Amino acid sequence: MRKFFWILIGALLGVALLPYLLVRQKELPAGTDLSSPGFAYSEARLLIDRTVWDAQAERAILSHQIFDTILEEIDAAETFLIVDFFLWNPWRGAIESTGELRPLAQELAEALIRKRIQEPDLPILAVTDPVNRIYGDHAPAYFERMAGAGIPVVYTDLEKLPDSNQIYAPQARFWRQYLPSENVAEDARLVPNPFHPEGKNLTLAQLGRLLFFKANHRKVLVAGHRGAAPRLLIGSLNPADGSANHSNVGVLVDGAVALYAAHSELDVAAWSSADAKQVQRGENYRAVQVISDIRQRLPELTSLPEAPPGAPSVAWRSEGAIEDELLKQLERATEGSRVDAAVFYFSDRHIVEAFKQAVRRGAQVRLLLDANRDAFGREKNGIPNRTVA
Repeated sequence: MRKFFWILIGALLGVALLPYLLVRQKELPAGTDLSSPGFAYSEARLLIDRTVWDAQAERAILSHQIFDTILEEIDAAETFLIVDFFLWNPWRGAIESTGELRPLAQELAEALIRKRIQEPDLPILAVTDPVNRIYGDHAPAYFERMAGAGIPVVYTDLEKLPDSNQIYAPQARFWRQYLPSENVAEDARLVPNPFHPEGKNLTLAQLGRLLFFKANHRKVLVAGHRGAAPRLLIGSLNPADGSANHSNVGVLVDGAVALYAAHSELDVAAWSSADAKQVQRGENYRAVQVISDIRQRLPELTSLPEAPPGAPSVAWRSEGAIEDELLKQLERATEGSRVDAAVFYFSDRHIVEAFKQAVRRGAQVRLLLDANRDAFGREKNGIPNRTVA
């Protein structure tokens, strides 16, 4: 009996370890993990969204400089337009009933549809994260309207990205092939909707995708102009109603870096739209057409002029290259250096250790951390920032 017991334990361990042996980690695909050379520019503007509490009036005073600039850039685009936003939804979570949040998501969609009507020949591409349809069929109605207006809405194919949850992901990837179809009846949707309390429940498959904890976290706009340099806007703003009162920073810059960013965005859209399920209405043929149209209007990456040595320049960093750049800059911080950082979520162990090492080398470090009291319109307990601090 004891021998049988140990054989059983060994078999169970073997089955449990099997996914870690068979499932291989993916490499970052084309258009990601990029580190460009420095490019010249003629204009660069810092954009700031502020939320300030007026104690006398007992109300919040909002300044949406970033979002208002996004709307201005959409209106001014002339040769092409690319938008890529992580959170782009109207869900307000626990603060649904306050009525105090600007409807950012709807405003952005309306601006794009209006631009399409005004300039029907302008190629417009929209990229977003599948969290905005909760990895299933919960897409806001305006995405359908955008698709109907001829604007392809591409959901980033997260399957092609490396997994961040190394404990859960191999198990989920291996065993889900033996699970039943995702097409289940309404009464079989057992998981309460975590984003939209009044929305319909989720399937177990949708919950399973959520637990991978990975996303297209970009917030980018690229606009082309006739007889003028293209413009790039990038920042921390999510055009999601539940985030409308958050403070954010962004930058608007022109020049070749915008073209570099456009190529990066088109690569992401290309491998995502290869699967029709990753495009609103399944119209991946329309996405392919728009991607091709924009590519034809862009010069090749190899022809983009780099900034002269010593001249002011701006460069593009994406995905893994962002951490590499942060670590490189922190390694340069020694006695006499000062490092100021304002961070929304601060938990990456490599970056935390790099800050500590900079302090040990004599650098002056100041951190301004978000309180992490709410996300997706719901209250939080301060993780990760309070714990790290």
